[in-house]
Amino acid sequence: MRLTLLNSRKYYLLFLAGAFSILNIFLILLSNYQSLFSYAYTIFLFTILQHLIVEKEFFIRNYLVLQLYVLLALLLYQAQLVIMPDWNGFSGMYGTVGTDDSRYYAGVADDISSIPTIARGYIGMDHSFVKFLNVLYPFKITHPLTILIPNLLGIGLVPYFTYRTSYSLTSDHKTSKTAYILVMICPVILSNGLILMRDGWTAILIIAGIYYLLEKRIFQYIIAFLLLSYLRLGSSILLAIAPLFYLKRFFFSGSLFLQFLKISAAIIA
Repeated sequence: MRLTLLNSRKYYLLFLAGAFSILNIFLILLSNYQSLFSYAYTIFLFTILQHLIVEKEFFIRNYLVLQLYVLLALLLYQAQLVIMPDWNGFSGMYGTVGTDDSRYYAGVADDISSIPTIARGYIGMDHSFVKFLNVLYPFKITHPLTILIPNLLGIGLVPYFTYRTSYSLTSDHKTSKTAYILVMICPVILSNGLILMRDGWTAILIIAGIYYLLEKRIFQYIIAFLLLSYLRLGSSILLAIAPLFYLKRFFFSGSLFLQFLKISAAIIA
């Protein structure tokens, strides 16, 4: 009976993943058919990434999450294109409703005409995230979707690492599944990860780094820390201080006054 339920759930997830994939292909064809290559390339990278760092039982679930995020990104792109046509599908004017997505796009785009007019002053800008995007997608970028879709790899595995981290802390599958779902639909992560921003990559590197630290996989922790330091140095501080949790005996030893001094010093640092 248990095997039957597991197989039924697997086929259901496969059906959903296939349905989302077909819908995404259709929407991409409506927007820019050349971005189909970028879509296929993203799935290829995601598959390799999964084989390297993910347990096999999560493959289909993670693929479904990626397809969901692609669908949401396509819908967001279309909505912004209708509401603010001058911004070519990006989030709009900086400092108001907009953010840095069009600036980053200007830094990587090969087709000047696809860059919003106001953002063209940032063509070729020197920025670590721009360099990262050029490595992530080493092909011609002629349309916003060409790079928007590969950038979703930054949040595609956030729910998975949230589940693994939660389970490492609680050893409770129910709690971990709840964390997985809540993070998957978290509006803060979606609003900053579906567009061309570093936030998705920051989120995945922080949660993956914490998970690897909890599992004492130091090499992977260092890799996550170094990548995060390159993309956003300030955020890497979160990973740098994470090992302090292993020193709780040190912080909570001695007199109350001494404990206060040590904890205060750690918080200030």
